[in-house]
Amino acid sequence: MVFYRVKKAAMQLMLFVLFIQSFFSPMATLAETMEINDDKESQLSLEKMELEKNDEESATITSEIIASNLTENEQTFTLTTNLPIELADDTEQKDGIELKAKNKKVEVKVAADTDATKLSLKLNVIKETPEEQTFQMTNDANDTQTKEVVMPSIVTQDSSIDSEETNEEETETSAEASEEDGQTEQTTEDSNTESSEASDEEKAEEETLDSSKENIEEEDKAEKAEAFSDNVGPQAELGNIFEFEYFRLDGEDVEDGAEVDFDATYQIQYAWDTEDLDVNAGDTATLELPDVFLNWENTPDQNITLSDGTVVGTYTINDGVLEFTFNENIEGQSIQNGFVGFGLEFNREKFTEEWEQDIDFDHDGQKDLTVVTTPSEIDTSMDKRGELDSQTNATEITWTVDIVNGGENPLANGILTDTLPEGVGNPENFVVRPITYDAKGNAQLATHWTLVNFLNQI
Repeated sequence: MVFYRVKKAAMQLMLFVLFIQSFFSPMATLAETMEINDDKESQLSLEKMELEKNDEESATITSEIIASNLTENEQTFTLTTNLPIELADDTEQKDGIELKAKNKKVEVKVAADTDATKLSLKLNVIKETPEEQTFQMTNDANDTQTKEVVMPSIVTQDSSIDSEETNEEETETSAEASEEDGQTEQTTEDSNTESSEASDEEKAEEETLDSSKENIEEEDKAEKAEAFSDNVGPQAELGNIFEFEYFRLDGEDVEDGAEVDFDATYQIQYAWDTEDLDVNAGDTATLELPDVFLNWENTPDQNITLSDGTVVGTYTINDGVLEFTFNENIEGQSIQNGFVGFGLEFNREKFTEEWEQDIDFDHDGQKDLTVVTTPSEIDTSMDKRGELDSQTNATEITWTVDIVNGGENPLANGILTDTLPEGVGNPENFVVRPITYDAKGNAQLATHWTLVNFLNQI
């Protein structure tokens, strides 16, 4: 007699009905997750700051910071300085923390779930003068955290050159006096000849000094230009100068938790500000737009206009990135701020698996808005199907039973029964897999549980 073994998913799915409340109440689960996240913290602490190196045109400052981020999202903190800076090549790097320095700002990006981490931040400071200066750095997240370091005065090369010139002129004067004393008995012709020769030598020495001084000045200019080129020179990348202003649909602000309209064009506006930066023609500033929107590509140049009508550059949007390019009109402007706005449409594919999306419009590490979408209507149903392990002389059959609750309320005390025909063995190898649905109503099967694991989840 041939005995048939049956792999029966139906029996375990009867147990799964008891668990169905958990995955048919997604909004409650999301709310609970958000509440937990709110209890977590992220912070940046500016501990101390020291002067490591001090030259005529630059200095090296070392600052100790402590960063932590116990949230589920990456956080970005900003440190603001009173002088242009750049990140030293040998600055300390730690896993989960990314450091960027440009112009007068330091960005500290901290990955999610990062415990408090101490690291040494080394900065090259571009000095405005060789005279004594004070370097200051402020933690934007906590403006009471401000550290200062005094950079002492440095004697300039020009002063040294002037001193050398004075010494050489005094030496020449003494030599000329000696020559005149030694030649008083010579004829007028000899005296005139020697005087002419001395004059020629003096001119040659002066030309040599002038040439040496000119070479030193040219070297100084070249070094200074190289030091400033990456910070305030033409075609510098200014980074993120944008701040989120508003997000609207048909002129009305979109409220937190609003449902997405995929067929609508939303209006977004940013404020931009370069007043604390030295901006030149050709300098650029960029902002990566949130990935929940459809990407624009190669948009035509649009004018960047100040409140008085002055056009100070153009902007484009390409592959999800907003980019400003300034022209010469930005130089010397008393007003260096304004607004930029345009339309965006939501990307339906971003909501396929996640019905709820948090949006950080200006990448400051803080959520600005949460939007949601409602999936297609799902009917309550139950479906059973069997699959033989072979089309001939089958020894096993796997039964699959799908139970779908399309109603608003969870199923309670549900019971699933099935009568097995005579001649088959006992059911075994139960598997339970939760079913969720995307925004289009397509079923998504989760990783399966064994019976033991499933009972542990209840």
